[in-house]
Amino acid sequence: MVFSGNEISKVEGLESLRNLRELVLDKNKIRVITETSFFFQTNLIELHLEENRIRELSYFDRMIKLEKLFLGSNKVQVKIRMIS
Repeated sequence: MVFSGNEISKVEGLESLRNLRELVLDKNKIRVITETSFFFQTNLIELHLEENRIRELSYFDRMIKLEKLFLGSNKVQVKIRMIS
């Protein structure tokens, strides 16, 4: 399913699409992925989230078949803890 450029700010309402294999949400206004955003997407293989406003990568663990994840042009911050 392709939902590019639709000014989507939340990922919700995908509960009935349990056999979805590819989802394109590029060029939207998504800031946060919530615990329920992809809760039922266990068959998703490819997810496009480029050109959004995502800052943190959380709650991707339910997508056990995910092979391709596109996150370019977001605001993801990686925190590295140094141990000395």
